[in-house]
Amino acid sequence: MARGAVLAALFLMGAASAACSDEHVVPSLQAEGWGGVGAATAFEKSALEAALPGFTVTREMRMSEGMEFPVYSIADEEGQSLALIMEDGAAPGKIGRMIFEDPRVSLQGRVLLGARYGALAAKEPGLEDCLPGVEEASGTVFCADGSAENIRLQFTGDWEGPDGVLPPPGILETWKLSTLIWLAPPR
Repeated sequence: MARGAVLAALFLMGAASAACSDEHVVPSLQAEGWGGVGAATAFEKSALEAALPGFTVTREMRMSEGMEFPVYSIADEEGQSLALIMEDGAAPGKIGRMIFEDPRVSLQGRVLLGARYGALAAKEPGLEDCLPGVEEASGTVFCADGSAENIRLQFTGDWEGPDGVLPPPGILETWKLSTLIWLAPPR
């Protein structure tokens, strides 16, 4: 009887392990792109599906400053959004920008959403190159990633300062990384 229970437990553990191995690993953001998506990828649903097998690709329309534009939303098998992918205005038909707000997407396996600016600035060279957000991004700060010229880190936090001005260092160091932004290199 005990031997049967042990065999059943081993069988269930094997089945659970196999089920876990079928889950898709969320790719890390790199300077070249995300998963199989990069600057050379066509801004088409079929190209994105081929580059990101196992993920759901949905075309949506978004608005910014009164203008409507198409984006592709990338979701995991549970339907949770991982990324928004936008067309390159300078090279129609190609990927121009990818935006990540899900903490499962890391930057080169080293930077995670939710990290505080102060902690990152202490270990990430070049992070001090920051600009304040304006208009729709007012109240945020955008910083260049010191290791990849085409990646921006967006920080958010509490501060009641004027639009277009960086928060003082003592305040900025408490802000958290909320968004990773990949930009296609100049063509």
